[in-house]
Amino acid sequence: MSGEDKAPGARLSRVLLRYVAFQLPGLSIMVLGAAVATHWFEVPGWIALCAVGLWMLKDAVMFPFVRKAYEPGDGRHPRDLAGAAGTARDTLAPTGYVQISSELWRAQCLPGTERIEAGTAIRVVEVRGLTVLVEPHDPPR
Repeated sequence: MSGEDKAPGARLSRVLLRYVAFQLPGLSIMVLGAAVATHWFEVPGWIALCAVGLWMLKDAVMFPFVRKAYEPGDGRHPRDLAGAAGTARDTLAPTGYVQISSELWRAQCLPGTERIEAGTAIRVVEVRGLTVLVEPHDPPR
């Protein structure tokens, strides 16, 4: 079962769990720093707790903005992107960005294609470094 087949709630839970897991090291360092500040520098405990609370609030506020980055990719190596379908995020004339799955890639039109409008379905023809060469593509319906 792929990520696209799962229920939206299950997918969101997985993304949220992944986000929290990536935030734990920073939170741990913050808690340690607050404990050190309280013990060695005699910072009142309520200030240390407020600092940790603000740190956690920052993570909660940032989640909607960075959520897309924590969605799992399809696990493919960039060289395996040939044939993948996506969408032009902006007009490629001849370069710009395309979205393939949950990732944003720098793209260039295939030689002979002058321009691809934003929102157009694309297909990756070749990968050159971190740039994908694309052509317009009509996905099967």
